[in-house]
Amino acid sequence: MRTKLLFSILLLLFTATCFAQNKMQLVGTWKLVSGKMIQGDSSYPYDNKTSDAIKIVTPTHFAVMSKTVANDTLEHAVAGIVKMDDKNYTEEIQYASAATMVGKKAKFTYRVDGDKWYVKGGIENMMMFEEVWQRVK
Repeated sequence: MRTKLLFSILLLLFTATCFAQNKMQLVGTWKLVSGKMIQGDSSYPYDNKTSDAIKIVTPTHFAVMSKTVANDTLEHAVAGIVKMDDKNYTEEIQYASAATMVGKKAKFTYRVDGDKWYVKGGIENMMMFEEVWQRVK
Protein backbone atom coordinates (compact mmCIF):
# COMPACT_ATOMS: atom_id res chain seq x y z
CA MET A 1 0.00 0.00 0.00
CA ARG A 2 2.78 2.42 0.91
CA THR A 3 4.57 1.61 -2.34
CA LYS A 4 1.47 2.50 -4.37
CA LEU A 5 1.00 5.75 -2.42
CA LEU A 6 4.66 6.70 -2.86
CA PHE A 7 4.49 5.87 -6.58
CA SER A 8 1.32 7.98 -6.97
CA ILE A 9 2.90 10.96 -5.23
CA LEU A 10 6.06 10.72 -7.35
CA LEU A 11 3.98 10.48 -10.54
CA LEU A 12 1.97 13.55 -9.52
CA LEU A 13 5.14 15.54 -8.78
CA PHE A 14 6.69 14.47 -12.08
CA THR A 15 3.58 15.52 -14.02
CA ALA A 16 3.44 18.91 -12.27
CA THR A 17 7.15 19.48 -12.91
CA CYS A 18 6.79 18.63 -16.63
CA PHE A 19 3.85 21.05 -16.99
CA ALA A 20 5.78 23.83 -15.23
CA GLN A 21 8.81 23.24 -17.47
CA ASN A 22 6.66 23.37 -20.63
CA LYS A 23 5.09 26.64 -19.49
CA MET A 24 8.43 28.12 -18.51
CA GLN A 25 10.00 27.33 -21.90
CA LEU A 26 8.12 30.34 -23.34
CA VAL A 27 9.18 32.76 -20.61
CA GLY A 28 11.79 35.17 -21.89
CA THR A 29 12.49 37.60 -24.71
CA TRP A 30 11.88 36.65 -28.35
CA LYS A 31 12.77 38.37 -31.64
CA LEU A 32 10.74 37.93 -34.82
CA VAL A 33 12.33 35.84 -37.56
CA SER A 34 9.45 35.65 -40.03
CA GLY A 35 5.70 35.47 -40.28
CA LYS A 36 2.59 35.67 -42.35
CA MET A 37 -0.66 37.48 -41.58
CA ILE A 38 -3.82 36.19 -43.25
CA GLN A 39 -6.97 38.30 -43.56
CA GLY A 40 -9.76 36.78 -45.58
CA ASP A 41 -8.30 35.64 -48.90
CA SER A 42 -5.19 37.81 -48.60
CA SER A 43 -1.82 36.82 -47.16
CA TYR A 44 0.89 39.27 -46.07
CA PRO A 45 4.36 37.81 -45.45
CA TYR A 46 6.90 39.65 -43.30
CA ASP A 47 10.31 39.02 -41.81
CA ASN A 48 12.98 40.72 -39.73
CA LYS A 49 14.18 42.67 -42.79
CA THR A 50 10.86 44.55 -43.02
CA SER A 51 9.52 44.39 -39.46
CA ASP A 52 11.67 44.49 -36.34
CA ALA A 53 9.60 42.95 -33.53
CA ILE A 54 10.26 41.82 -30.00
CA LYS A 55 8.01 39.79 -27.67
CA ILE A 56 8.52 39.54 -23.93
CA VAL A 57 6.74 36.72 -22.08
CA THR A 58 6.50 36.27 -18.31
CA PRO A 59 4.51 33.51 -16.57
CA THR A 60 1.49 35.87 -16.44
CA HIS A 61 1.94 38.68 -19.00
CA PHE A 62 3.24 39.48 -22.47
CA ALA A 63 4.25 42.53 -24.49
CA VAL A 64 4.90 42.82 -28.24
CA MET A 65 6.37 45.83 -30.00
CA SER A 66 7.23 46.13 -33.67
CA LYS A 67 8.62 48.81 -35.90
CA THR A 68 9.05 49.22 -39.63
CA VAL A 69 12.69 48.70 -40.52
CA ALA A 70 12.61 51.07 -43.53
CA ASN A 71 11.72 54.21 -41.57
CA ASP A 72 12.28 53.10 -37.96
CA THR A 73 8.69 53.93 -36.84
CA LEU A 74 6.38 52.06 -34.51
CA GLU A 75 4.03 49.66 -36.31
CA HIS A 76 2.13 48.39 -33.31
CA ALA A 77 2.39 47.55 -29.65
CA VAL A 78 0.19 45.26 -27.56
CA ALA A 79 0.41 43.89 -24.03
CA GLY A 80 -1.72 42.03 -21.55
CA ILE A 81 -2.32 38.74 -19.78
CA VAL A 82 -1.01 35.45 -21.12
CA LYS A 83 -2.23 31.91 -20.47
CA MET A 84 -0.33 28.89 -21.72
CA ASP A 85 -0.02 25.15 -21.45
CA ASP A 86 2.16 22.65 -23.28
CA LYS A 87 0.69 23.45 -26.74
CA ASN A 88 -1.72 26.40 -26.43
CA TYR A 89 -0.82 30.05 -25.89
CA THR A 90 -3.46 32.78 -25.43
CA GLU A 91 -2.88 36.53 -25.22
CA GLU A 92 -5.65 38.64 -23.66
CA ILE A 93 -4.93 42.13 -25.01
CA GLN A 94 -5.31 44.87 -22.37
CA TYR A 95 -3.14 47.58 -23.95
CA ALA A 96 -2.72 48.32 -27.66
CA SER A 97 -1.59 51.05 -30.01
CA ALA A 98 -4.80 50.31 -31.96
CA ALA A 99 -7.84 50.79 -29.71
CA THR A 100 -9.81 48.15 -31.66
CA MET A 101 -7.44 45.47 -30.33
CA VAL A 102 -8.12 46.09 -26.62
CA GLY A 103 -10.23 43.29 -25.17
CA LYS A 104 -9.42 40.82 -27.97
CA LYS A 105 -7.94 37.37 -27.45
CA ALA A 106 -5.18 35.99 -29.65
CA LYS A 107 -5.21 32.18 -29.49
CA PHE A 108 -2.30 30.14 -30.80
CA THR A 109 -0.95 26.62 -30.90
CA TYR A 110 2.81 26.44 -30.63
CA ARG A 111 5.90 24.33 -30.51
CA VAL A 112 9.44 25.12 -29.43
CA ASP A 113 12.39 23.59 -31.25
CA GLY A 114 15.71 24.60 -29.73
CA ASP A 115 15.74 28.39 -29.57
CA LYS A 116 12.91 28.81 -32.12
CA TRP A 117 9.24 29.27 -31.22
CA TYR A 118 6.67 28.44 -33.91
CA VAL A 119 3.16 29.85 -33.44
CA LYS A 120 -0.01 29.52 -35.48
CA GLY A 121 -3.37 31.06 -34.64
CA GLY A 122 -5.27 34.28 -34.69
CA ILE A 123 -7.28 37.08 -33.18
CA GLU A 124 -11.01 36.40 -32.86
CA ASN A 125 -12.15 36.24 -36.49
CA MET A 126 -9.98 39.24 -37.46
CA MET A 127 -6.70 37.82 -38.69
CA MET A 128 -4.55 34.70 -38.57
CA PHE A 129 -0.81 34.47 -38.01
CA GLU A 130 1.96 31.98 -38.62
CA GLU A 131 5.19 33.19 -37.03
CA VAL A 132 8.67 32.09 -36.10
CA TRP A 133 10.42 33.75 -33.15
CA GLN A 134 13.99 33.29 -31.93
CA ARG A 135 14.94 33.42 -28.27
CA VAL A 136 17.13 36.40 -27.39
CA LYS A 137 20.12 35.28 -25.35
